[in-house]
Amino acid sequence: MTRLGKARNSDRVSHAELMRRMNYNPDTGIFSWKVDSVRGHFKVGDRADRPCSYGYRRLFIDTQPYLVHRLAWFYVHAEWPPNQVDHINGDRSDNRLSNLRLADHQQNQANSPRRSTKSSKFKGVYKYGNRWKAFIGLNRKTRYLGTFKTEAEAANAYMTVARSAFGDFAYRANEHSDKDSG
Repeated sequence: MTRLGKARNSDRVSHAELMRRMNYNPDTGIFSWKVDSVRGHFKVGDRADRPCSYGYRRLFIDTQPYLVHRLAWFYVHAEWPPNQVDHINGDRSDNRLSNLRLADHQQNQANSPRRSTKSSKFKGVYKYGNRWKAFIGLNRKTRYLGTFKTEAEAANAYMTVARSAFGDFAYRANEHSDKDSG
């Protein structure tokens, strides 16, 4: 079992059993129970998922924890995601089907927001004296993009490379740098 509740293949619920026990609304991203709990913990129609660490939601089936975004993919497509499931809008609790897509690790990281401990409000941008440096991670290596006079220029340099390298997976918050840094 992993830290966030990704069950091993041998421990996973079957698709038939999931369909028997749960309803998933792809428009809201919410799972609810189709059956009452044996011990009375929940009733038919009750919401099944709860918040868990790192902003994700999870639910338990027979004491086995499942991350809701992975379970939603399995519910709809009848097969477990082969790799990772990315939340397009970056909100880990938003499990609407339209907000979920398959991704490899690099794509999922490309769509992650900046770290809150950084000196800039933009991903890939760092204060260096009275100037700004831009970096991007590509193929497990950090690539230096240059030093810039303004934070907005560094953010735009990052976004230009990110869009080219990651396409739709490039995190979009930096695109508003002109308005935010003016």
